[in-house]
Parts: sequence; structure tokens; C-alpha cells
Amino acid sequence: MKYIRTKDGIYEVVNEVLLCGTKFYVIEAQDHIFRVRADKVKEANSIEELCDVFVAVRKNASGTYSVFFIEFEDWKTWISGYDIYGAIWTAKGLIYVAKMNESGVLELI
Repeated sequence: MKYIRTKDGIYEVVNEVLLCGTKFYVIEAQDHIFRVRADKVKEANSIEELCDVFVAVRKNASGTYSVFFIEFEDWKTWISGYDIYGAIWTAKGLIYVAKMNESGVLELI
């Protein structure tokens, strides 16, 4: 599977097209289809390659949250009681773009 990162997020590539000699990626976002110029993005075969940081989050009994920046390779030590997110820095701040499932695989959110 191929993923691309734009300035706004990470998306799964649905298709690649060549229009007038320029390569575009076709992506689906919020029930709409978009074309993104290939020279305007980073691409990778996995989500974790495109994330800037990984975050472990747990809601405490008091209703507050514990949040830690972690190395992706260390996610197994944090999995018990924590949700693991992949995030990117944007002009709007840190945005969670992926969440780890029970199998230890990041899925786009």
C-alpha cells in the first residue's frame, strides 16, 4: 500500500494518473476524491515513515490525560493502558493522523 503526506495530513493513495505529463496521486478524503501533484508530497509504503512524532495517551481516572512523546520502536512498552498515535506538525499545530490497533499496526484516522 502507498501513502502520501501533504501539508495537511497523510492519505492512502487510491490511484496514480499522468495528466499532461505531470504525475498526480488520487486520494479519498472525507468522502471526496482529490488529485494531488506528485511533486508536492512525500511518499512512503508505511504510515510510520511519514509521521513526525508518536504519542502515547491515557485518560486518567480523574478525567485528565497523560501524554508522552515516544519513539516508534518503543510502542510495545507503552501499549498497556495507552492509545498510541502517529502525528504530524502542521501550521495548525500537532495533528493525530493515525492510531495503532490491537495488532500493533497504525491505521489512518
